[in-house]
Amino acid sequence: MFSCHYDGCESETDTSSSESEPDPVECALSRYKAKKFEELMNCELDSTVTCFNFPKIRDKDNRHVRFGNTSDDEQKEPSCDDLFYDETEDELNAQWISEHLPGNCGKPSDAVLNCPCCMTVLAVSCRRHPKFRTKYSSEFPVHCIVDEACALSNPKPAQAKRRKCDSTAMKSQTIANSSIGNPIKQYAVKCGVCGIVVGTKQDKSDVVQFSHVLASHT
Repeated sequence: MFSCHYDGCESETDTSSSESEPDPVECALSRYKAKKFEELMNCELDSTVTCFNFPKIRDKDNRHVRFGNTSDDEQKEPSCDDLFYDETEDELNAQWISEHLPGNCGKPSDAVLNCPCCMTVLAVSCRRHPKFRTKYSSEFPVHCIVDEACALSNPKPAQAKRRKCDSTAMKSQTIANSSIGNPIKQYAVKCGVCGIVVGTKQDKSDVVQFSHVLASHT
């Protein structure tokens, strides 16, 4: 057995010793530069913090001046204008309902009629035709316009049945001739919003015959 000891080279020892011992001049110079950089950063930080804190101090002073003389007890309650509330709206709606809904007339309504084009309410009190289920009549139309320029002639001759008595037959014939000579005029009824034809109205009658409507049955 043998043992080997490596004492190292003199050149390596000198190099390692020189690297391990820094130059004091360079160390002093680096410390000086670091101190200068730190002072510069501190000055910049102080200026930045001052700029950010200055408006807050002014806002605080303004708040103190503006609200210093007021208290919670002296604040006014919000009015109806601030709340966008109309106290008379409910009364106006109730008045309109009492004037137009079927309950005010004391008679039930078969349906509520709407315009098929724009869905505008045309009648809230109406009667349904006993045979033609899509036709309605109403004495209280709303949002309707009677176009008297669009008149339709609708002659309706009276149909007289033959009687055993000749006098009855002659009287029925007279009624038929008078009906043919004086035809009943009908005017077109249009929606007051979109102008579409929704029904007809006779010349000397207040009843509107609706035939082109949407019905909401009640």
